[in-house]
Amino acid sequence: MDTVGNAESQEISPKLSRLWDHAIKYLPSSLVPALTAVAATAVFTRLLNPGQYGLYSLALAVVVPATTVFGQLTGNGTGRYYQEYVRRGQLEAYREAVSWLIYLTVALIVLLTLGAVGVFWTQGPGRSLLWTVLGVGALVMVQSVTTIVTPILSAKFLPTTYSVSLSSSALLSFGIEWGLLALFGVHAYWLLWGAAIGQLLLLPYLFRYFPLVGLARVWPLSADAKHAIRQFLGFGIPTAFWVLSASLMGTADRFLLATFRGEAAVGVYSINVSIAGQAMGLAAGPMIAASWPLLMDRFHREGTAAAQSALAYATRMFLLVTFGIVGLLAVVGSAVEDLFLGAGFTQGAYLLLPLLVATAFWAAGRLGHGALKLTARNWLLVADALVAGLANVILNLGLIPRWGMLGAAVSLMAGFFLYTALVWWQSRQIMPWRVDFLLLGQVVLLAVLSGVLADHIDGLLAPAPKEVLILAGMVSFGVVYSAGAWALWKRSLRLVGGLGHAASGAERKG
Repeated sequence: MDTVGNAESQEISPKLSRLWDHAIKYLPSSLVPALTAVAATAVFTRLLNPGQYGLYSLALAVVVPATTVFGQLTGNGTGRYYQEYVRRGQLEAYREAVSWLIYLTVALIVLLTLGAVGVFWTQGPGRSLLWTVLGVGALVMVQSVTTIVTPILSAKFLPTTYSVSLSSSALLSFGIEWGLLALFGVHAYWLLWGAAIGQLLLLPYLFRYFPLVGLARVWPLSADAKHAIRQFLGFGIPTAFWVLSASLMGTADRFLLATFRGEAAVGVYSINVSIAGQAMGLAAGPMIAASWPLLMDRFHREGTAAAQSALAYATRMFLLVTFGIVGLLAVVGSAVEDLFLGAGFTQGAYLLLPLLVATAFWAAGRLGHGALKLTARNWLLVADALVAGLANVILNLGLIPRWGMLGAAVSLMAGFFLYTALVWWQSRQIMPWRVDFLLLGQVVLLAVLSGVLADHIDGLLAPAPKEVLILAGMVSFGVVYSAGAWALWKRSLRLVGGLGHAASGAERKG
C-alpha cells in the first residue's frame, strides 16, 4: 500500500468533508443524463438497426474528439484560472478573453463545417451524408461552447447550476431527437441534430451566470485579456494534444471494427461502451466534477500537501463507489440489456464487464491526473495518453481480426489501465497520488462476494420475470455491498486519522 504521510491527517477536516456535499450536488449532472441515456438506448435501439446505429457511432467518433479539442483548448484554462483572476480583481479581463475565444471557436467550426460540406458536395454524395456532416458541425460547435463555459460554473462553486444545465440539456436533447425521428423519418443524423438543438437551447441559461462580452468590446483586446488568452492556451494546448492521443483509444476500435466486422458490429459494441460509460459517469462523474475545483482551491490556498491529501481522500471515495457500480452491473447487466435493448443489440451483453472495468480505469486516471495538471505537467499527460493510445491500437490490430468485439473491449481495458498506471507512477516524482491499495483489494473482494451472493439469489428465483430478477439482484447486491463499503470507509478514516496524528506527534517530539 502507498504509505500515508503526515499531511493525511488533514483529510478528515471540515474543508474536505465539502467533497461529499459537492459530489451530492453534482450527482444530478450524472444521474439524469445516465437515466436519459437508458431511455434513449431503449428507444433508439428499437427504431434504428445495428447498421444505422453504427453509422451514428462513427459520427460520434468524430464529434467527441473534435468537441474536446475545440472546447478543452479554452475550457481547461477557464476553469483553471477563474479563481486566480477573481482574487487579482481582473474578472473583466477574464470575461473579455473567454468571450473572444468563444467567438473565435464558433467561427473556426463554421468555416471547417462549410469546407467539409463543399468537399463532399463535389463528390456528389447523397442527402443523408450532407445532413450528417452538417449535424456533426452543429453538435461540435454547441458542445464546444458548452465545454468552455461549464468549467466556470464549477470554479465559481455553483454545483446546482452545473447540474441543472447538464440535466436539462440531456432531457431536451432526448426529447428533440425522438421528435425529429417521429416527424422526419428514421435517420441516424437526426440524433446529431437533436443533441445539438437541445444543448443550444440551454446556452442562454449558462450565459446568465457568465455573460459574454459583446464583439465590440473584444476588439481590440486589452493587455490583461491578451495575457489571459496566453495563459488559457498555454494550459489548454497540451490538453488538446492529450485529447487527440486519448481519442486513439476511444475511436480507433470503432473504425477497425467497421473494417474487419462491419457497421453492425460497431453498433452493438458502441451501445455497450455507452452503457458502461454512463454507468461509470454516474459513479465517478460527480466525484471528479466536485474534486477538481476543491483541489485547485486547496492547492492555491494551502499548498501541495493539502491538495495531495484531498486527492487521496477523493480516491478512497472513488474506489468504494466505482466498484459498487461494476459489481452491480456484472450481476444484472445482461438482464438489463435483454429488457431494454432492441433484439439486434443484446448479442453484446458479454462485453459489458470488460468495458465497465475499462471505463473504471479511465475514470481513475482522470481523477488521479489532477496531480499532474495542478503542477502544470500537462505534457506528461500527453505522453501518457499517446503511449496508451498506441498500445491500444496495436492490440486492436492483433485482437479484432481474431476476437472481434471482445478483442476491442480487451484492448480498451489494457489501454486505459496503462494510462492510469503511467499517471500514478509519474505523480510519485511530483505530487504523489496516494492510492490505498489495501482498500482497493478489500473493495474488489467485497464486490466479488456481494456479486456471488446476488447471483446465487437470482439463480434461486430463475423462473421469475426479468424485472423481478433485476430488482432482486440490485437489492441483494446493494444491501451487502453498501454495508461492507460503509465499514471499510469508517475503518479507512480511523486508520488515516490515527496515522496522521501519530506522525504529527512524532514530529512535535522531534
